[in-house]
Amino acid sequence: MIKTIEGVWSCQIKIRREIDDETGRAIHSDQVEVPFGEIIYDPKAVEEMLRKAQLAVLNPSVPSDKFLSLDFKKIESGVPPLGSKKQYSFTQNVVILEISGPSALNLTFIDLPGKLSRLFASLTVSRS
Repeated sequence: MIKTIEGVWSCQIKIRREIDDETGRAIHSDQVEVPFGEIIYDPKAVEEMLRKAQLAVLNPSVPSDKFLSLDFKKIESGVPPLGSKKQYSFTQNVVILEISGPSALNLTFIDLPGKLSRLFASLTVSRS
């Protein structure tokens, strides 16, 4: 759990790499879960940093810290960002958000990048 200043909202984004996407084998390391950037104190800044963390997890050939300063306007559609060798559409590795604050329950949210977007892309909406 993250350490917060009493009475202040905060969010720490972390990346948990348990699987080597190339081999599909478990990663044996003491550093399975690492912070992605600094603790965020502005809720409005979470979405952009979350998107960067998702890209970092989907592009394991690029060091995660390179995504911290990524400018989304410079990403070309269909081209893996930052010279990535391969961008995965799904990974078993996860992005974690640890959120706490005075008006919120202490919350940990785990995102499987690619999973929700693939699910929603496969759904069709019918209107009567």
